[in-house]
Amino acid sequence: MSNLHANHLPPLWSWQELSAGLTGRRVAGPDVYRVTIDSRQAQPGDLFLALPGDPGNRFNPSHRSTVDGHDFVEAAAKKGAVGALVHKKVDTTNSKMALLKVKDTYDGLWTL
Repeated sequence: MSNLHANHLPPLWSWQELSAGLTGRRVAGPDVYRVTIDSRQAQPGDLFLALPGDPGNRFNPSHRSTVDGHDFVEAAAKKGAVGALVHKKVDTTNSKMALLKVKDTYDGLWTL
């Protein structure tokens, strides 16, 4: 991806910045222009956050779901997302999506 996204905005983060901030290791990868938690709304240049539908006891959501964002990583890639923040193993053999694996994606979201 170029230094400027289709809408001519600079990237939100470089992959090196993201990886250093979330894992402590700088890893090469694509620039990230937006963040999304909904694979249906993913766009080219997005970082997809694979959040489980049930955040556990630390939150009091109005709704708990059995849906898990890790099941939609490939769908986000097909819409153009360049990377995903995950805490489970996901199959990305059908895409070239970069993955950042963290202990917990909710904690990763708060770190961002």
